[in-house]
Amino acid sequence: MLFVQCASDHDENKKDYNGKLKYFPNQQGIEYFIKNNENAGAYITLPECFTKDYSSFSISNKNNFVCFDNKVFFSVDAIPKADINHYAEYFNDTKIKSQEDIYIMRDYCIATRAFGLTHEKRSIYSNFISFENKPIHLGSVQGKKVANDQELLYQFGVIEGKDTFYILQAILSSRNTSYLYNDILEIFKSFRLN
Repeated sequence: MLFVQCASDHDENKKDYNGKLKYFPNQQGIEYFIKNNENAGAYITLPECFTKDYSSFSISNKNNFVCFDNKVFFSVDAIPKADINHYAEYFNDTKIKSQEDIYIMRDYCIATRAFGLTHEKRSIYSNFISFENKPIHLGSVQGKKVANDQELLYQFGVIEGKDTFYILQAILSSRNTSYLYNDILEIFKSFRLN
């Protein structure tokens, strides 16, 4: 009798969090590789409830995930630094265009997301550090897609790699931000370059 057991990708990549998640089911997560070219990329650790999602809610829609348990969507986009002029052209304001490239990328994420929302509110920008001492530039926008929808929070984090900007995005109901916001930041902190 021959018995063969196949391990799933999830089993091979299980990892404990460095930080503490309060509202996601446990302290284990799945480490996902975010590829930006054939030789380089980054990793992000998401709680086990997250699965690959194929709907469109990020810039490239290549690395989208959803946790149905907590109704949270998460994405990671790898944007080549060489493409920054394309994103800067979105703005008419020369003050925005003359910023450092990483801030142009953050402003682009916030501005394009806010464009489709009603009663949008933008956060004050801030920064914090990943578990690997990489600066993460934060910004968020909150609003409704249509007047009768529930209000959503779109939290962004922009991280600079050698030749790539990484855009982290979490989407959740504004009603759940008081519970899940710190966990979202812990997930952002798990980001690491390859």
